[in-house]
Amino acid sequence: MLFLALEDEILACRQALAAAQGLPALLRQIELAWHLRQRNCSEAQSLAHQARAGLRECGEATQPCAHARLLLVEGELAVLHGDTAAGQAAAQAALAGFQALRDNDGVCDAYLLLAHLYRSIGRPLARQQVFADAAAHAQDPLRKRFAEINMAIADVYADVKAARQIWRLRMPASIDGLHPGLQSGVAFFWGILTEMEGQLPQAIVWWESAHQASLASGQLQRAIIAAGNQSYAYLHLQAYPEALAASSRALTLARPNAWPETLGAALMRNAEVLSGLQRHAQARPLLQEGLQLQSALKSSYNYAITLGAWCRNCLALNDAATALAAAQELEQSAKQLGAPQLLYDALCCQARAQLMLQELEAAHACILRATSAPQGRVLDQIAAWQLQAQTSLALLHDAGQALHCLEQALAISRQAGQSHAPPELLAALQQAYLQQGRTADAAQSAQLLAAALAARHDEVTQQRADALHAAHLLQRRQVSAL
Repeated sequence: MLFLALEDEILACRQALAAAQGLPALLRQIELAWHLRQRNCSEAQSLAHQARAGLRECGEATQPCAHARLLLVEGELAVLHGDTAAGQAAAQAALAGFQALRDNDGVCDAYLLLAHLYRSIGRPLARQQVFADAAAHAQDPLRKRFAEINMAIADVYADVKAARQIWRLRMPASIDGLHPGLQSGVAFFWGILTEMEGQLPQAIVWWESAHQASLASGQLQRAIIAAGNQSYAYLHLQAYPEALAASSRALTLARPNAWPETLGAALMRNAEVLSGLQRHAQARPLLQEGLQLQSALKSSYNYAITLGAWCRNCLALNDAATALAAAQELEQSAKQLGAPQLLYDALCCQARAQLMLQELEAAHACILRATSAPQGRVLDQIAAWQLQAQTSLALLHDAGQALHCLEQALAISRQAGQSHAPPELLAALQQAYLQQGRTADAAQSAQLLAAALAARHDEVTQQRADALHAAHLLQRRQVSAL
């Protein structure tokens, strides 16, 4: 059975189905459903229903390979629509069937479906193992390389530095000449790697390549995620029109099928852009819809990320009670997922909400837990120490301790090699030094603040130029393709 079939191959399959009758027609139905499971979900479902009825008539046991392949189609459709229990049952039954047949490529496909499922139910370690199992069993070079590339992508999410060291020489630096299914994976790998390393203009170009190659190879879910990730990169370059265009493209592709996890991710990306534009009230219903869609997938990583975005939205709109409840739920999700960064975010959001609600003791205890386990991003660690300074003043009335917290935040900034500390931190330090009568330190903080504000202006200007340059490169590529 072909893997990641292209348009001309699907057209040939349609023509063969139209000319076939009886059992050959049934087998062609299953083959076409396999190729269309993400390209045309509704048609794939219709073909799968017809094929299942046909298999029951002739006896499923008489066509074990066709039965196992149809189980894969039914399983993937179930996972896409959020029915993970049915998806897991189908994937495991298909795996057993292909193992009994000694069909190693079928075994590989079953493991790849399990990897898809484990992403939806928040089992990252199991997902990594089944990618390795898929690569080990595949006889088809395309399948084997696809599984290896997805292992690399999962490694990046787990540890970006280690992944670069392991995969930098094994991953092509160019996607030219590769099958579109592999182009999609390679571009996705470089997209997530460059994004996590802060090389956002390069990430934007890689995400576009991943998006286009995913569409060409029938990987609609990955195409939507790539467009959403491109939106994230534009957003953090403060290129808001481009970010909104990319997130809208993801949402437009995700709406028709309404796959809960995929549509939820697209809604979240759109909401993030609106929040970046300070349109928090408009972002709110998108996040509510995303959470509702994923209500049956609360163990998934994507649900937890959406929950974090919802927390921040509630805080921005001064809805502290809702933010607190969401942050407490996020803390439990983060613990179940074994995701320290999400746990850090949950604790910081909880402390902010508790400060707004004047629950000072709870806020102080919560932020102490965060600052004692510095696993967050540098800016998040700095913000957490600033929060601890606030709780030290509000609860303990200890200006000296508050100043110590701010100095700790400044030390973190310097240890991270930041040329300038965040202006908000320097402004808080200046005020704290003045309150302690340390005028010389306050004057030095004022000088640093002026330099940081000037640098931020230059940085924003450069980021905007970088984003526009990336957009220009994409336009040139598209014109050349035409």
